[in-house]
Amino acid sequence: MQWLRLHNKLLNDPVVQSLTDKEFKIYINLLCHASMLNKDGHIGTINETAFALRETIENVSSCFMAFQEVELLVSSATDSETFRIPQWRKKQYKSDTSTDRVKKHREKVKRSKTVTVTPPETDTDTEQIHNTLTSSEDDLYEAPVIEKIPYQQVIDIYHTECPELPRVAKLTDTRKKQIKARWKDKDFSCDNLEFWLTYFKAVNQSEFLSGRVLGSNWSADFQWLTKLENFVKVLEGKYV
Repeated sequence: MQWLRLHNKLLNDPVVQSLTDKEFKIYINLLCHASMLNKDGHIGTINETAFALRETIENVSSCFMAFQEVELLVSSATDSETFRIPQWRKKQYKSDTSTDRVKKHREKVKRSKTVTVTPPETDTDTEQIHNTLTSSEDDLYEAPVIEKIPYQQVIDIYHTECPELPRVAKLTDTRKKQIKARWKDKDFSCDNLEFWLTYFKAVNQSEFLSGRVLGSNWSADFQWLTKLENFVKVLEGKYV
């Protein structure tokens, strides 16, 4: 059985914690799969991974795209159709066994002391040795620093500036993905709340989008407004 190193700093990793439930499940299973393959983080193609994880090709493909956006997964340097998990050797190094660490610690003690080393007699002694063995491990996992996407604040601005449009009852995975994709779109500089305030103000000023056209029963909603095709049209002034 091959052990998988999963650092507890993952709990506060903004990249991993921003994944949807489906993406998070597939990511953890992907780490297990990579560990079983034991190929320095290389996991093969989308089809091979889908078969190994017992997932559909569509699910794995969409998750791989999301993982690549936040650099949790990269294409192999020699084959663009295969993938690997970056920094695998750093986080899952082969000498990661308690036996090796204990052995190194004992050798260090023997070199530094001339007296015979006896086993620890108290819990405090054991804890001190454990801390010595593991103190450097905290530096092995460096969580990427990214700007946290304010999903709820974007929705709040929509509610405030577009009071006539349907309210968002739930932040679904689809809506979350659309906000995230628009927020990271460098073409329109959407990564600030001032942009969204201006955007939804423009939406509210549109008779068509707000459903104020005589004889029309249609109006835009949040999901429609954050879909790429519609988003671009609104910014281009197609509905003024």
